[in-house]
Amino acid sequence: MILYRAINNDDINSLNKYDVIYSSLFNSCLKSKENNKEIRKNVYTYTNLCTFGKRKYALDTIIGHISGKRISAKISPWISVSPDFSLVASEYSIPQSGRYNYSRIRKSIAILDIPDDIIISDKEKLLEIRESDNQNFVVDLRSNNLSKFFECDAIMAEKYNEDMPGYDVVANLNKELYNNKSEVTGFSNFATSVSEMLVFAGIPKKYIKTIISPEVVDIMYACNIDDIDFIVKNNKEIEKIIKDLNPIYIGCNLVDILYTNYNYIKGSNIEEKYNYLLNQKIKELSKMVEYINKLYKKEFKVSNVLDNKIVVKKYDDLNKLKISLKNDLVLIEKDDNPYYHDFDKNGFYSEKLNQIIPIKSVVKKIYTKKRS
Repeated sequence: MILYRAINNDDINSLNKYDVIYSSLFNSCLKSKENNKEIRKNVYTYTNLCTFGKRKYALDTIIGHISGKRISAKISPWISVSPDFSLVASEYSIPQSGRYNYSRIRKSIAILDIPDDIIISDKEKLLEIRESDNQNFVVDLRSNNLSKFFECDAIMAEKYNEDMPGYDVVANLNKELYNNKSEVTGFSNFATSVSEMLVFAGIPKKYIKTIISPEVVDIMYACNIDDIDFIVKNNKEIEKIIKDLNPIYIGCNLVDILYTNYNYIKGSNIEEKYNYLLNQKIKELSKMVEYINKLYKKEFKVSNVLDNKIVVKKYDDLNKLKISLKNDLVLIEKDDNPYYHDFDKNGFYSEKLNQIIPIKSVVKKIYTKKRS
């Protein structure tokens, strides 16, 4: 099954060092010397339970993973992936004000090919795995499976497992005596809405077909490219054209213009500047469309498979979203703006400039300052 993951710095580092994309828990274990005593204690406790114990300990951290607690604490043994490319691109790779996630940096996407026989969507199979030491499986949380797994105790809340650090005696008594269990409908609905699937422990390199750059993500997203085999085969060729494009525009984060003042961008007001930047980005993406069309013609002997109009339409929709958000944003001067970044003459590729701040965080900060 083809799955996607927007990869972060920890993913890249563990892949380069160990040929595996490890979960946050195992990355934390590998970097334990950098953590304080309390964090090391949690890391070792969860590592021992989830790695050397039965899989029930790992499965009972899934709710904490979906809620974000285990991820933010970097102690989740799970890696989120999804079969929905557009969702992974728009929510986790392309910086924007997403519905579920506020991406701070442009991320590459790993295209994965996971064997179907290790993907678990059946509660009976998951109950078997719960008492096993299986280390090679993926839990499918689509179609409200989390609620189904929770109802049959294939997945439980950590507070019901007496061996886990989060065990709650009172909560467990209520469950045992009155069958009074926590409600997970909200978490299950969320997991379904993002087509969430969870890989246990790590994703070995053999499952990674290729990793596409943010620029290729842009063009696949804008043009609705779904021929993954073609992208995988020609990824290196497509990357070559990127070197000939203007790095300022092809690599830019369109949300930047909403809270920074770049003098080199033409326009007398924020809307004119944003539209100028948007149009320049569309022009650069259109060059990539032309190049990909040439590759398609060469390989499949067919006419144009991509239309420049699709790029314009897709990013025009994004433009409307950002301009509507503009009305809720009060721009403040550079010296007073804690989120201002100095412009890097080499373009937007520097890590400093890629560390953008989500729009809603900026709005909240500014409004809080105004009230005080």
